[in-house]
Amino acid sequence: MPTALPTPRIATRPTTGGRRPREGASVKIARIETVRVDVPLPGEGFRPAWGPGLLQRTWSNVLVKVFTDAGIVGYAAGHSFVSHIERSVAPYMIGRDPFALEYHHQVLTNAGGPFFIDIALWDIIGKACGQPLYKLFGGHRTRVKAYAATCEVGTPERRAEDALRYLAEGFTALKLRLHNWTLAEDVALVTAVRRAVGDRMAILVDANQTFSIPSPGPWPRWTYQRAVATARALEELDVVWLEEPLWRYDYEVLGRLAAEVDIPIAGGEFNTGLHEFRAILEYGAYDILQADPAYLGITQTRKILAMAEAYGKSYAPHNGYNGLGVTACLHLVLAHPQGMYLEYLHDPPVAPFQSFSALVTEPLTIDTEGYVHVTDKPGLGVELNEAIVERYGTRG
Repeated sequence: MPTALPTPRIATRPTTGGRRPREGASVKIARIETVRVDVPLPGEGFRPAWGPGLLQRTWSNVLVKVFTDAGIVGYAAGHSFVSHIERSVAPYMIGRDPFALEYHHQVLTNAGGPFFIDIALWDIIGKACGQPLYKLFGGHRTRVKAYAATCEVGTPERRAEDALRYLAEGFTALKLRLHNWTLAEDVALVTAVRRAVGDRMAILVDANQTFSIPSPGPWPRWTYQRAVATARALEELDVVWLEEPLWRYDYEVLGRLAAEVDIPIAGGEFNTGLHEFRAILEYGAYDILQADPAYLGITQTRKILAMAEAYGKSYAPHNGYNGLGVTACLHLVLAHPQGMYLEYLHDPPVAPFQSFSALVTEPLTIDTEGYVHVTDKPGLGVELNEAIVERYGTRG
């Protein structure tokens, strides 16, 4: 009969923000605090390509602080409701060992899937062990290229100018949104950027076709033929990938598209559960997976990445929703052997990365070669911006 694994013990190394743990002591969750934080965007906000007719004025997340009896605090933020977490999550996690990740995953599943809270548990684990998460995950490397991800569609002229500005800022890759009514308009947008930057930048394209949100404005729904024609045109423009070109759950058709065209097909940011990613992999729906720990949690995402590695798929996570989430993405992509890029949501002046990542005191930055570097601080390695939480936090 197999021997039961011992309860993990806290390292004796002092932890930031908490008292020195007693040697050999286990840690328990003492309480959980939640607050909704609505960080305002500059000006009137932006008009997201994925929500035609919408005007987004804030980056809104529910912040979760998980406190332990050892004085260690873990942080996470994502999309949920304060009252829901207080009612359906916190009572089942308080008093439990934060290392009991499978138990907590079941709690989050039963609560309808606020899996991002799992990030706070991993933050605690890293701090308890005195190690940054990427090292606990395998420590494959310490830096990764970031791409500047636009939020609005924009005009060919504007995006060509933006691309040159991104180059000046150090980026070597950017992502464009294709959400025009005609193929000719979409191609014109990418062509203008390619002419502006030549071969100095990698270009990625997102069609945002995998879901339907209640937008007040109409938007183009791609057919299979439109997806193929767009893919062929983008191949001529040396585009790195085509993201979300068809409905999320049409795995068989997505697999047919991926097999028919040469450009890699990316997606999976809003898929959830191992069963969905198993179907994605079995049908060959995507060449590049974009599983997001701020949607799936780190525990579930790591399982998905193990599956992806077995199928030889690359990984480039979705943006993480906020400064805590994108940092979790950084740790995961650094540890994955086939990690490609980190998404850096940055569309100034309407949606700068500084607003997106305002929950942390030191947002991720890129170097002159376009790389983001990881810190060796334990856990996520970031500090919560309490001033922002105090100013923009509510109990709503």
